[in-house]
Amino acid sequence: MFATGPEVVSNEDGQAASNGSDVTMSQKRIPLAIVGIGCRMPGGVTTPDELWQMISAGKDGICEVPPDRWDWRRYFSEDPDAPGKIYVRNGGFLHQDIRQFDAEFFGISPREARTLDPQQRLLLETAWEAIDDAGLSLDRLAGSRTGVSSGR
Repeated sequence: MFATGPEVVSNEDGQAASNGSDVTMSQKRIPLAIVGIGCRMPGGVTTPDELWQMISAGKDGICEVPPDRWDWRRYFSEDPDAPGKIYVRNGGFLHQDIRQFDAEFFGISPREARTLDPQQRLLLETAWEAIDDAGLSLDRLAGSRTGVSSGR
């Protein structure tokens, strides 16, 4: 009843069906239930409600490159064809300090936490928020056919 990846699709009986059949993923309708959401978006958005408020107000999360990321002035040129330069000074940036991560909560040692990619930290946090938002407990999920989807 859901896609588990580009290679395997579950059919309506819950049986795995190879994606190598004549029916492609884009041709097959696959029911999906979204039961919880976690998010981090530009503009300081950390909840679906905050996202809706921003959109409803006609705003977006685009801002000037924060100074702690890089000095855009060093690389900027009004000329979009200037070699080695950028011609934009705005973008979508998360406002949270990604160094603030509760590794112990996720059972990750301080040593391992120092080597985690910030994207992995964000994914762990937002996946946990999605599970929490759904009102699910880890005890109920252990051993179940549950997935967390990430991306667009």
